[in-house]
Amino acid sequence: MTAFVFKCVENAGRVLIEGEYVMNEQWLRSFILSAECGSFSKAAKASFISTTALVQQINLFEKELGFSLFRRSNSGLKLTPAGESFYSTAKQIWEIYDTGRKQAAALAKQNKAEIRFAFEPYQFPENWITLIGSFNAEQPDIKVRMKNIPITEQVNAIHAGRADCCILGRPKEEYLEGLGFMTLLEDTYSFCMNPGHPLAGRSLLTREDLRGKAVICGNYPTLVQSFEDGLRDAASVRTVENDYNLGARMEFGSEDEMYVIHGSWRDTHSLLQRVIDSDIPAGEVGFIYDRKKEDFIRRLHQFFAENI
Repeated sequence: MTAFVFKCVENAGRVLIEGEYVMNEQWLRSFILSAECGSFSKAAKASFISTTALVQQINLFEKELGFSLFRRSNSGLKLTPAGESFYSTAKQIWEIYDTGRKQAAALAKQNKAEIRFAFEPYQFPENWITLIGSFNAEQPDIKVRMKNIPITEQVNAIHAGRADCCILGRPKEEYLEGLGFMTLLEDTYSFCMNPGHPLAGRSLLTREDLRGKAVICGNYPTLVQSFEDGLRDAASVRTVENDYNLGARMEFGSEDEMYVIHGSWRDTHSLLQRVIDSDIPAGEVGFIYDRKKEDFIRRLHQFFAENI
């Protein structure tokens, strides 16, 4: 309930507001309805409360004001002279309060945002899902809703208005076509291989370790730094025409094969292959987003940057 604080005195039968009394919005509404209905029972029905509860509110209100608002009789309910005078003041108070409440509620609704976050299950790091859950809990005015969209379709989905943002490696400017990009981190490559691979026992790979080794990469021509460019002169790179979905990962069966990923996604591959990190720069990873939601996505980006 909302409390109003004002002072009310009676002067020659006229009620003037000039001091401090405390009431709640329900008292005020019950008084106005009772005056307009001419009946406590009808006012109670309109308020969806019992007549006893409404009468109790009126009694408390009269006690707080220090004068009677109604004359009760067998013939009905009538306002006292003080009640009649106070009724017009009460209506003004209620109209000011109700108008202010509605305007504030509309503003709050306008400022409450939903962010549709494009992700692909089994291809999205679990710790990022945890961060989004924490963000939703700590930022009640913004709701992040996850949308299942394949990695290769996420940017197009933002362009088409089906999503508001995603996290990917930095794309070329012509691919953004008006979308925004906020850098989250500078990534490094990780390499996925079977346990029998010659490099499977290493804790960290360098460019020198890759000399003469065959590396498979997905075909992502939109990236500012493609896998081929990132590993140029370091390994023999072969590009395949599919993304790293579950089926594609299962096809890497040779002990000599390994494939390269951005290190931020290492955990999504570690259940099927041995994943070895490297010190080889992989370029920027960040939020690709619809600029209409920039203010809200910037808050999500900041939360990620502080907690990742």
